[in-house]
Amino acid sequence: MSTITNRVSRGILSHCRLIRLTPSAAPFLENTRWTPRFVSGIFKPFSTTTIGTSTDHPKDNIATTNDSRTHKESPIPWLKSDIAILESKVREGLTSRDVHMEFPLRSVNAIEQQMHMLRKAIEAKDRQAGVDSKYLRKWMRVQPWTKDEDDMLIQLVQQQQNQQSSPSESQGRKPDDIIDWSKVSATWVNGKRLGRTSTACQRRWDTVNPMATPGRGHWNAKEDNLLMKALRLQVPDLKYVKADGNGKGRWKEAWATIDIESLDLKSVDWQEVSHVVGTRSATGCRGHVYTTLMASKKDSESSKRRAP
Repeated sequence: MSTITNRVSRGILSHCRLIRLTPSAAPFLENTRWTPRFVSGIFKPFSTTTIGTSTDHPKDNIATTNDSRTHKESPIPWLKSDIAILESKVREGLTSRDVHMEFPLRSVNAIEQQMHMLRKAIEAKDRQAGVDSKYLRKWMRVQPWTKDEDDMLIQLVQQQQNQQSSPSESQGRKPDDIIDWSKVSATWVNGKRLGRTSTACQRRWDTVNPMATPGRGHWNAKEDNLLMKALRLQVPDLKYVKADGNGKGRWKEAWATIDIESLDLKSVDWQEVSHVVGTRSATGCRGHVYTTLMASKKDSESSKRRAP
């Protein structure tokens, strides 16, 4: 039986090399559970299929050449055995960053999405049973980025920037808009990958981008003026008040002229705001606005309570 299993494993590994599967994923296939469903999906006739660009699973994006129209097949559903393993990891308080190495053929985003649904189901089940689910709150604590992860992120982003075939593809677009963050999150480098979601990679890039020169520390009057001008272009209800350079409270008058509860900042393009300011990252601009907004809202509520 072991001889047959070894032959099947070698055959599947050879087939994976033929369809140009990620070479770094091959070592992990030796420990994969060879279920009939997985084997039938791997041994798709090579002559009648073309592998797409999906990074979640080899069969997630397969287009048949018999039809002139290219279509995308539905992703292969998670097996019950995989769900059971993932549920045990969720109950241990682990995150997708901790378990993504056990599912090398799926992206971190796909694993995180499945774990999110499992957390909600487990919390609902425990709530009905009267069980405390404090252990599930551990996953909410985001692990800090390490230097190796920062170096890998910079390497992957720079590779994509260098692979742009022609300047016309990126003409009129900001440099960060041409980055495929899902690909950055799922790419393997020397048998490893970041283990972060695409959104986390994009936000971290605002901090570690070597080409950017974001300012640090307190915001000065010039930066505040530029930030208010940028917001004014996207939020019509925001009245512009020039900063006087005194520092504390220079935005109070601006926020006092509008209804904070009805102010909609969800549609703001913070990358564009950062481009206008020039010295602050998109994350820094967003954090500064929300911090100032919440402080102004708190001062307004305190004034109402003190009023007779």
